[in-house]
Amino acid sequence: MLKEGDKMLKVPAARSPRFSKTESFFLHIGIGLSPRRLSTLLFSTHLVLCCVAVLCLHASAQVRFGSVVGTVADPGGATLAGATVKLTNLGTNETRTVQTGSIGTFTFPNLNAGLYRVEIEMAGFKRFTRDRVEVQVDVATRVDATMQVGNVTESVLVTSEAPPLQTDSASLGTTISQQEVQSIPLSGRNVNNMLTLVPGVVAQGGTYGNAVSNQASGARTNAIGFGNYAIGGGFGNQSQFYVDGVPSNGPANNLTSYIPSQDVVQEFRVVTNNVGAEYGNYAGGVINITTKSGTNNFHGTAYEYLRNKVLNANDYFSNLNGFSRPPLIQNQFGGTLGGPIQKDKTFFFFGLEREVLRSGTLVTTTVPTPAELSGDFNAPGLPPIYDQSQPGNPQFQCNGRLNVICTNRLDQTALRIFAATYPRPKQPGTINNYIVQEATGGVNNQYNARVDHRFSDKNNLFARYTYWKADSNAYDAWGTHTQGQGPTGVYTHEAILGDTHAFNPSTILDLRLSLLRVFEHEFPANQNVDLSQFGPAWGALKGQLVAPANFPAMALSGDNQSVSGSGFGSQLFWHQNVYTLSGSLTKVVGRHQLKFGGDVRRVQWISDPENGGLNLNFNQYATAHDSSATGGGSSVASALLGIPASTAVTPGIIGGSRAYYTAYGFFLDDTFQATNKLTVTAGLRWDQPGVYSEANNYDTVFRPDQPSPLGSFFNPVTGKTQPLMGNVALVHSSAWPSQREDYLHWKLFSPRLGLAFRLTDRTVLRGAYGISYPPTTVSQDGPNLSPINLSPTSVTNTFQVQTGQPNSIQATVADPFPFGINQPLRRSATPSFFYGQSTFAMRVPGNPTPYVEQWNAAVERQIGKDSSLTVAYAGSGGTHLVMQGWATVSNIGVNQLADQYFSMGPAALLTQVPNPFYGVITTPGSPLSQPTIAAGQLLRPFPQYERVLAVNPHKGRSNYRSLQTSFMKRFGGKGILSVAYTWSRLMSDTDSVTAFLDEGFLFGGSLQDNNNLNREYSLSSYDVPHNLAIGYGVDLPFGRNHHFLDDTHGVLGGIVSGWRVNGITNIRSGVPISAYQIFAGSALSQLGGGQGYFGAGGLWMRPDVVSGCNLKLSGSPEYRATHGWFNTQCFAPVDTTSVVRFGNEPRNLGSVRMDAMDNWDLSIAKRTSITESVYLQFTAEFFNTFNHPRFGAPDNNVGVLPGVLNSHFGIVTSQANPPRAIQFGLRLGF
Repeated sequence: MLKEGDKMLKVPAARSPRFSKTESFFLHIGIGLSPRRLSTLLFSTHLVLCCVAVLCLHASAQVRFGSVVGTVADPGGATLAGATVKLTNLGTNETRTVQTGSIGTFTFPNLNAGLYRVEIEMAGFKRFTRDRVEVQVDVATRVDATMQVGNVTESVLVTSEAPPLQTDSASLGTTISQQEVQSIPLSGRNVNNMLTLVPGVVAQGGTYGNAVSNQASGARTNAIGFGNYAIGGGFGNQSQFYVDGVPSNGPANNLTSYIPSQDVVQEFRVVTNNVGAEYGNYAGGVINITTKSGTNNFHGTAYEYLRNKVLNANDYFSNLNGFSRPPLIQNQFGGTLGGPIQKDKTFFFFGLEREVLRSGTLVTTTVPTPAELSGDFNAPGLPPIYDQSQPGNPQFQCNGRLNVICTNRLDQTALRIFAATYPRPKQPGTINNYIVQEATGGVNNQYNARVDHRFSDKNNLFARYTYWKADSNAYDAWGTHTQGQGPTGVYTHEAILGDTHAFNPSTILDLRLSLLRVFEHEFPANQNVDLSQFGPAWGALKGQLVAPANFPAMALSGDNQSVSGSGFGSQLFWHQNVYTLSGSLTKVVGRHQLKFGGDVRRVQWISDPENGGLNLNFNQYATAHDSSATGGGSSVASALLGIPASTAVTPGIIGGSRAYYTAYGFFLDDTFQATNKLTVTAGLRWDQPGVYSEANNYDTVFRPDQPSPLGSFFNPVTGKTQPLMGNVALVHSSAWPSQREDYLHWKLFSPRLGLAFRLTDRTVLRGAYGISYPPTTVSQDGPNLSPINLSPTSVTNTFQVQTGQPNSIQATVADPFPFGINQPLRRSATPSFFYGQSTFAMRVPGNPTPYVEQWNAAVERQIGKDSSLTVAYAGSGGTHLVMQGWATVSNIGVNQLADQYFSMGPAALLTQVPNPFYGVITTPGSPLSQPTIAAGQLLRPFPQYERVLAVNPHKGRSNYRSLQTSFMKRFGGKGILSVAYTWSRLMSDTDSVTAFLDEGFLFGGSLQDNNNLNREYSLSSYDVPHNLAIGYGVDLPFGRNHHFLDDTHGVLGGIVSGWRVNGITNIRSGVPISAYQIFAGSALSQLGGGQGYFGAGGLWMRPDVVSGCNLKLSGSPEYRATHGWFNTQCFAPVDTTSVVRFGNEPRNLGSVRMDAMDNWDLSIAKRTSITESVYLQFTAEFFNTFNHPRFGAPDNNVGVLPGVLNSHFGIVTSQANPPRAIQFGLRLGF
């Protein structure tokens, strides 16, 4: 429409024109600083900021920005140089102005996410205006203009949306807008769950729904689960999360320190492949979250979301076992407020949220029966038990009844511990006989405050502070108050100060200073236990423990009953501090947009007194007849006799551990507009990721290349004198002069290259390649793990059925540590301290640096005016990756017997021979201090030690291939549809160190042969061949401004108007399954094979798979869950009593998998306008709408006896996803 003066003309969107062609700045920052130190700190900070500005340091700062680029041409397609381009932020009225260059292009870099107006003027042409241009984080938004001949007082207003193509970057990524963030139904309002909408992303355990109580079916809160997503072929927790341009990952397992409230998130951007050189410290992808800021208009919300069990479905196994729906009361409420403090100058935004959760979970486990605890083992399925105190080891009998231990033989201390620990069975039988619903829950509070100040069009400052407090209640499924988990909590503080200064429109400096502080605490179910109740020997232990004494924990293994162990829960106090100083300089020079930068991060991990746990480990050997496959024996019976296989205790850390490191990163990035069709992005990054030091040098390393202080020894097995290698060295000593655990790496360069070519106005071709270095903190490998801090004590008993020699019983239940408890030695430790340790773990210097190569080739096609389709081939390969360990500590055994000796067999390897270390190694209770020793011990690489674990070893590899497709359609401002499908294959010999978070995880996929990693290469535990995600939000076409009933007014108009449907659908394959068998106590276990709990390796290995056997079973998932998920006859336990070898089962089996995911989350919202600017919205949300149970992992413990499978092997007893839940919400907004 034309007007007088400033005339306006509406035209379609313009088509693209066609034409040819430093160590640390925060060394020891603490919580309390003296005035003098504070003054010094402020001066140092000022000096550093100045240096950063000069040197253009950066790695993470500008990642909160987007940009606007474009080309200006005349009606014939010729480019126009010298045109004036003005950009206006519609929320704050901030403006920038540039001139087009010699080839008619313009660039506005470093823009905050939001809506903008682009205006272009040039003499002889009408003014071009495009309104509501959306700028997204880390995305270049293209606005091309074809000018029309006329007077500059006339205007051409483009009203349609810009084409949804990514024309200037070769990254594979997805942006989720503010409207989508606000409307998508998210269980627990967990915005990280939006990651599942992105191609190439697989959510792992502890991620879905509430952040509170996210582990072990709600038993506790674990921060490691907040960011536990496998992205782009990487493993869980190996990606980087940025909030407002600052990394939010902490040092312990690279954990994501908090999850922003849904109502404070402005935008959510995920890049899964070919991340720019400004990013480092990742192996998968990068997530950018931008928080909301105030504008010239006041806006805010007040909301509440409610759940109650009366609205929910029941868990599948609760129904099956006759339990009603577990209790559930969930209440999330909060509000936001943002607006101007001074219009066009200063803006604020504040948000708060509180969640209160009370819920329940179904627990299925095995406990001893009253008959067993009285000594009677005659129930069906229980093994025969034998009396080793009698000649010939006859079967136990009492008053003529076989398999019964007379009560006078039962150990009274063991009976007291059993009685106080285990509940009575609630179900018949001896397996899975305890099923109960246990209460869980917690409280979550979050506060966000942000201020933005505009000094001028050239200078902007912002500051944000976030506090998050997530607490979980105590968890005690057995109701005995002696096991389970006490209260846990994660408290996060994050403070950011950022300044952006535009020297001119083409030169922009950005600086960031941030502090991230995470405090984690965990308490056991019990503390300050009076150990004297178990007898005088126990009473003498309490004074030797640093941390408060916990109730003794019992581990029962080695037979097919698989009685659950009684864990005492963990106790820890962790303070994690990350100080980040970063800066960037962006310079537009002709066709080049250059970015220079770097950052420095100071990381501290403070660990205060940890576990004072007392462990009693039992197996079948104390009640077995002999070492044959049919030798019988019961771990419960062994415990009742008071004869453990081993005992272990960690007294705790005196005064805690103070670990720290400093990391640097520098980069150069160039976005080159080679022609109007071709954009080249090239970058180079250099990193020095840092290595832990301990503030007081309380740390050790293992030096396999150094001669042992013991010199040499005569080996009676080989008949030769041989030198001894391997030395434990204190850091900052002559044996290891450095204060760090490993060498620093100075040659870590990572190139990045991407090409984006506009084949036509509707088709873009992209390709890219890059290298990145994963975070060094994926595994918990801090100095707090050093034996001189933990100082574990263990005592191991040996049995005739294992060695052929008389039993050697040193530890009993009545006196578990007859030689006392080792005390933390710190700097007074000598190499002799480690000779008697059954297991110790520490860093082995010389670790290569892990790196990941990523590549992709993609084609994107615009379909119609508001839809796009992308098809991409994306791959990655990891080298020198961190090896998976059990739970959070990556480790590998370095003192395993060489495979060449396996053929000797267990009898020869366990035969006792004269001990050459007798009288030299004098640690009480150690096999190395006895007159004789197993022959196999003297054939180990380091025979003066027992099990030696290298922590955080970099020996793994991975290979990822995928076809990723995505389709997006916008419905003219009234809705959006996104569809993402990924076909992929992930191979590896390692996996995520966060696997313990997955529902039903039981040691599957673990390393067994430490000497032969080639045998570990198989499908990854997180191989997901098919992954479909659908996200949608659509206004229903009824009522005002819609297709139907548009002319309806009054009450009826209010009823039919304002309806919207939103949802997320996730359908994906199940992950591979693998089986394991217990082989603790076997020759292979004793001599270093297999993995186990950290510090207690050699607990399990893999069985044999019967050749040609069909693993798959027919039937519905419901039938297979309770009758057998797979064909259990395809597995056979290895007879570890007669042979020394590992099973032939691959690390993971792709032919049988866990249950697939089929989840639909849906919401229906009704928005009612109260005034022009105030609205009330009611929402009904349905999570797992169709109540599809996703069955958990089947019991994968094959058993221990050849030909006798665990009777519950292959049976599922848990549901991996929550049943249907309905949530109602009410929101007032303006």
